Amino acid sequence: QGNVPTPSVRNQLLTAVPEYQYALQAFPLPNAPFAAGATVGSYSGLASLIRNDNHFDAKGDIVLSDNGRLSISYSHGVPYQQTPRYYINDPQIYANTLDRGNVSYIIGGAQWTSETRFGYNRTIQDRLDQFFNLIDPKNGNEATPYGRRLPDLQTNLGWSGPTAEINHSGGPFWQIEEKFARYVGHH
Repeated sequence: QGNVPTPSVRNQLLTAVPEYQYALQAFPLPNAPFAAGATVGSYSGLASLIRNDNHFDAKGDIVLSDNGRLSISYSHGVPYQQTPRYYINDPQIYANTLDRGNVSYIIGGAQWTSETRFGYNRTIQDRLDQFFNLIDPKNGNEATPYGRRLPDLQTNLGWSGPTAEINHSGGPFWQIEEKFARYVGHH
């Protein structure tokens, strides 16, 4: 649900600047009653939120000796979410990947214990507003990456256009640690 320009405002904008047609194509027409001469109408519609998670976990422990154990774990996930928005053809998409692994070796004696651990975590998140993928049909040649995307239309009339963004974040993280404990005194 959201505020959209009324047909009369669309016509006024297109008469003044015909190129606004590319930005205005993102707006559905109002489907609720509005006052004569209004600049803003209301649109309400239904769409499905899509979520899924392709996920896998594995863990194993190997006893190497009476006092030594090797533990290995791995997780992989590919969560995905598509969130509908009231703009036409403009869902917001989150596409992520996660790979996480851990190897630890624990050994101990009567008065001491030691753990050596290696961990790896790689998380990548991409968020994309689909409006960002729309290219100016008058000139599809991009001299600069993303330079021919459609402009956003922001107003103070009670409605504004969809934001268009691509956001890529994440990366690898490594961790190595050693823990050593020794009992001292009486327990």
